[in-house]
Amino acid sequence: MYAEELLSALPLKKIIGMLPDQVTDIVVDSRSVQPNSMFVCIKGYTVDGHDYAQKAVDECYDCCNRAGIAAR
Repeated sequence: MYAEELLSALPLKKIIGMLPDQVTDIVVDSRSVQPNSMFVCIKGYTVDGHDYAQKAVDECYDCCNRAGIAAR
């Protein structure tokens, strides 16, 4: 699905990092970020996903670089 199409359905959004043109997975755990996935921050009872947004971006770049994909 197109990233822009997904984002249009969200009422409040802050984009950190670069979005892929096509999103193949939506994750709420920053440890699950893969190339072409979208990390969605959710504030839980004990953990706030917003605290992990930058980590998700960094993990994706690291994963892309290990896979030989240009991250930027």
